[in-house]
Amino acid sequence: TLKYLDRTFGIRQVSALSALDAWLARTADISDVEKQILLRFQSFLDFNVHDWNEHELDSHFVEPVFALTDFSTREFNHFSQRELSATVNDICCMARLTAW
Repeated sequence: TLKYLDRTFGIRQVSALSALDAWLARTADISDVEKQILLRFQSFLDFNVHDWNEHELDSHFVEPVFALTDFSTREFNHFSQRELSATVNDICCMARLTAW
């Protein structure tokens, strides 16, 4: 349950996260063509976001944006259908993540 996860792993909601703020503050040079395509994706997302499930969001928005913008680096990449595991506080966790 969420309560168990919160208690076991010390999960807490925060109002700010400096690493996320820094990532979101980064800028990138994009061409006029890329800008027009990204605005089209944004419009498509705005219209459909409340109706798409996770797979549809990934296939209709996340994957095309990653392909267009070349966000992939050694530290950051898009993935899909991966099993991830970790040990936190001597507790082994495994999850199957469908995307991101």
